[in-house]
Amino acid sequence: MSDLLQGVALISGAGSGIGQATSLAFVRHGITQLALLDIDPAGMAATRKLIFELNNQVEVLELEADLSNDKAIVDAIQAVVNRFGQIDIAVNNVGIGGSMCATSEMSVDDYRKVVDIDLVGLWVAQREEIRQMLRQDPRGPCPEIRSRGVIVNLSSTYGHVAPSATTPVPPYVACKHGVLGMTKVDANSYAKDGIRINAICPGFVNTPALKAAVQEEGVMRDELKKVPMGRFAEPSEIAEAISFLVSPMSSYMSGASLIWFYKPMTSNIKLIAAREPGFDDTYDVVVVGSGAAGLTAAFTAAFGTNNRVLVAEKTGYYGGTTAFSGGGLWVPGNPKMSELGIVDSRERIQTYLQEILGPSYQEDLISAFLDSAPTMVAWMEENSAVRFVGTLAPDYHMDRKGSEYGRTIMTKSYDGRGLGPLIKQVRYPLQGMCAFGSMQTDLSELNTWKRPLANWRNFSFCAKSLARYASDLVRYGKGTALFNGNALVGRLLESVKREGVDLWSDATALEPIGGNGQVDGLVIQKNHTNIRVRARKAVLLASGGFSRSVEWSRKYLPNADWSAGCRGNQGDGLRIGIALGGSLPPRNEDNALWSPISQLIPKRGPVRNFPHLALDRSKPGCIIVDGDGQRFANESAPYQPFGRNTHAAGVRKEYLVGDRTFLRRYGMGMALPAPYAIGHLLRKNYLLQAQTVPELAQRIGMAPAKLASTVDRFNQFARAGRDDDFHRGESIYDQSYGDPHVKPNPCLAPLEKPPFYALPLYPGNVSTLYGLRTNHNAQVLNSDGNPVRGLYALGADQNSIMKGLYPGGGSTLGPGMVFSYRAGLHLSGRL
Repeated sequence: MSDLLQGVALISGAGSGIGQATSLAFVRHGITQLALLDIDPAGMAATRKLIFELNNQVEVLELEADLSNDKAIVDAIQAVVNRFGQIDIAVNNVGIGGSMCATSEMSVDDYRKVVDIDLVGLWVAQREEIRQMLRQDPRGPCPEIRSRGVIVNLSSTYGHVAPSATTPVPPYVACKHGVLGMTKVDANSYAKDGIRINAICPGFVNTPALKAAVQEEGVMRDELKKVPMGRFAEPSEIAEAISFLVSPMSSYMSGASLIWFYKPMTSNIKLIAAREPGFDDTYDVVVVGSGAAGLTAAFTAAFGTNNRVLVAEKTGYYGGTTAFSGGGLWVPGNPKMSELGIVDSRERIQTYLQEILGPSYQEDLISAFLDSAPTMVAWMEENSAVRFVGTLAPDYHMDRKGSEYGRTIMTKSYDGRGLGPLIKQVRYPLQGMCAFGSMQTDLSELNTWKRPLANWRNFSFCAKSLARYASDLVRYGKGTALFNGNALVGRLLESVKREGVDLWSDATALEPIGGNGQVDGLVIQKNHTNIRVRARKAVLLASGGFSRSVEWSRKYLPNADWSAGCRGNQGDGLRIGIALGGSLPPRNEDNALWSPISQLIPKRGPVRNFPHLALDRSKPGCIIVDGDGQRFANESAPYQPFGRNTHAAGVRKEYLVGDRTFLRRYGMGMALPAPYAIGHLLRKNYLLQAQTVPELAQRIGMAPAKLASTVDRFNQFARAGRDDDFHRGESIYDQSYGDPHVKPNPCLAPLEKPPFYALPLYPGNVSTLYGLRTNHNAQVLNSDGNPVRGLYALGADQNSIMKGLYPGGGSTLGPGMVFSYRAGLHLSGRL
């Protein structure tokens, strides 16, 4: 026991948790007249029992009151005065959390219920306490620090910041911000009268309710992983802080708030840097581009640091080419492999990469990639909203030594409603990868969508999905169930917003600021205004490469006209890097990620490009021919070797040809499988149709006899199950993307059921792979091989560590995120 505290104390919410712990702490520190206020009489009785175990001479007044009832609060405080004559210390521990529900889905009644208790109830209590304290004579050891009373209000860390989008509690957050506001206003107003008012803002505290929540899978368990001490605060620890605020030791504190962050405070609240001379704004880290590489780097640079981070996205949508992708990452040795019973080893991975890359194998870059790849996956899952799923996908060259299954991982689907209004700025997936404009689905559910009336399960699934999509359109203007690359972007956006990263859309990096071997910042154009932005630690270039720049593409690619990359991929990162002294390496084996491209030319708006990576051309019942009607390659081959074969054959235009069965089962590009309509695509000549193969050849503009001969020859191969010309369907990769229900070869079926269809294709790319030369930490290197200080290149702005070769699915996103992770750690001094 001590005599730190004296006088009459009133504690609301005293029946459990922080209120109960504060009651006990006050008794230990000398309080002998104590009023308990709570709606739960049993809880107050339990608190009284614990008090008497400490000191049975304490006078305890128990007051049952509903804190949403103004009159009940007024009457309770008057009862304290009637019993003890005054109130020297008041602790307003008032608050309910309310339902975890986004604003768009919350009723006014639910919102008002929280406000009535957490804000209005607390304000009424504070008002009555102030009125009583103004009637009291100042007391204290000397005239200078005499006090009429002290009030402490319970706010929350959510009074300073917002929770993650996955745990929306809008009224609670608004009220806790409001508690801080009323604390500061009244502290200023009544300080001269000798009334001190402060607030305390705990994070998660180990109350009985929280203990129950931690036992369940979900947000509490995820939050607990982030706590440096490995535990949440105990109520007694918060109680001691309250004891300090009401004691003479804090006699000069008023209008203050003690913040109890359960993880490093700087991970959510960034220090606002003073504007430096010659600059309009100042950040520690500026990231150019918002694909997976840029967002991963931004998150890594921000997490657990006081770095102020900006992401500048050139277009109006976040996600870059990642949003168009399948969202897969090639991460050899990833932790998901062991969950699937697959054992990988560093030696086998290196052997495989040496087999694939040959003389292009660069030891320092590959070693850095292999060092950090598994760690990146585990670290992102532990600290961010990103979640991965293991697969049994094979490497692309399973005939090579060291090849393995499971090195490609996918991103878990994501509920985009957690992003709130930001969901509207997630880049749309490609047409053909979604239905009805923006309705996405998991690839595993494609067969369900093809046969919605086949059974009750299919019908129920499709009906529920359509109902949700209709609701999403009304609320958000687009679908919010995100899959594949969109899911990865959504999860990364939630992660960076949680860490306080600033996002600028329609923000073009015009030119660098710096020289003498270092970067100092960037000139960024936003809202038609040039803004000089200081980057105190680093500029990270992740602008998406140059796939949509005609100038750069003509210089470094065989075809400059066709790309499925984002229109913002104009080579900004390379231009800025070279201007600062960065260098380009010798040309790669391939300077881009190749793919056949189909084009839809609408009456209005830009041309829509669609990459035919695997989903249609790998299936049985189709062929790809050149302008003479001849096959020239294995249609089911991985996209990179298929593109290389296309260029080697000198093909500038090709055609995906299939019959009615093929189109209805598998679709052709933007033409979705049955039962979805294709009439609009036929009218726009995206897809050509004819009743016979010779008629189809005439529509294409080639010799009918040649195409008919090619189809006849292929049909013979298909019936035999063996492609003597190009060995289609013989490799494990081919078979993995074929149709397992088709025997004996899952990639071969004859084209024989009219009508027949042709889809014009062009030898294009999905992304460039030729970029700035970097070291093992993604630092941009000058022509002498020395780093340009503070400058990093990531994703497609970094030259491919595979030199344009492709060991497995996700060989751009995988290294892109790994080196972004390394860059974020390195610039923060953590690597």
